[in-house]
Amino acid sequence: MSKGKMLGKLTQIAAGSILGSDPVEEAAAKIVNDQMDKRKDYVKVPDIVGVPLADAEKVLSKYQFKFIKTLADPDIKYANKRTDIVLATKPKGGSSVPPNTFIKLIYADQEVLTASQLQLKDKAIQQNAQKESNKLLMHKLLDTSKSQAGKFSDKLKFNLKSHGKHSSQETDS
Repeated sequence: MSKGKMLGKLTQIAAGSILGSDPVEEAAAKIVNDQMDKRKDYVKVPDIVGVPLADAEKVLSKYQFKFIKTLADPDIKYANKRTDIVLATKPKGGSSVPPNTFIKLIYADQEVLTASQLQLKDKAIQQNAQKESNKLLMHKLLDTSKSQAGKFSDKLKFNLKSHGKHSSQETDS
């Protein structure tokens, strides 16, 4: 249930209970009504993520939003994006806000994309290095296990031979 619907239901409940003239109910009704009045002029932030920056500016100007363009910090998630495209807005698209809300448009230029692509390459190199390290460790563990199994087997054979000689000597006596 959205905030507007919930406040509407609370208003109906509060209005119905005001007839009983309980001070707590009257205070609650006043709070609900104040919130309803405060939010009646709210507007939704347009969802402009993925829209070219110039078009996003036109849309926000059309709805008379004040806004600022802000470069994104380099991040792997931007490595495959295009320049001058809205990557995010604050507040997010679809949010209900007062009409005088200041909107932050986050976008990437070529420098941000290049830095993001380098981060992605570095991450891939680190992951490959980790895989190689894990492979070497597994081979070392396997070799050690084989060696230990061979030593154990040799000891077992020796013990069986030794035990077998004692048994045969005991039976000879």
